[in-house]
Amino acid sequence: MSEIESLSPPDDSQRAEDSLRTYLSARVLELAAAQLEAYNRASLDEFCACYSADVIATRDESELLCEGVKAFRERYRPMFERGGFGASVTERRLEEPSLNEGGLMSVSCVDSERWWRINEGERSEGEVWVRYHLSFDEDRFLRLRTGEAEAPTIERVEFSSRPLN
Repeated sequence: MSEIESLSPPDDSQRAEDSLRTYLSARVLELAAAQLEAYNRASLDEFCACYSADVIATRDESELLCEGVKAFRERYRPMFERGGFGASVTERRLEEPSLNEGGLMSVSCVDSERWWRINEGERSEGEVWVRYHLSFDEDRFLRLRTGEAEAPTIERVEFSSRPLN
């Protein structure tokens, strides 16, 4: 028997895991793009809609910037009201999804972004690396497919002045 003939088709749990992996990978890329588009349009509502109610934002892995979408919104509100800012992605990298023992699958993407701002007539610009992270379990995924659960949103965002591995 050849190696190909000895392979058995994936069981239902493997198919569900593969489907969840594919869905989450596409979803994190979709959310990263959507939040950047909303950011560049200075649409605070659309920007915040990409993030979960209990989003956690950190800088350089250890500094907590804010926790919860209300605090997240307040952090960005003055800048969005002022306007005069934007960003573009110079590189986007999808990290391999991982499944923990409890059945929770996590996925992240990392963007290298060029940003600019005009504040009090002064233009500043720079580069930042941003990791967008979300997770979902198979049960919730099945409920999503039947319309009984909402799609996942970004639950953690990490900003860094250095490339993220």
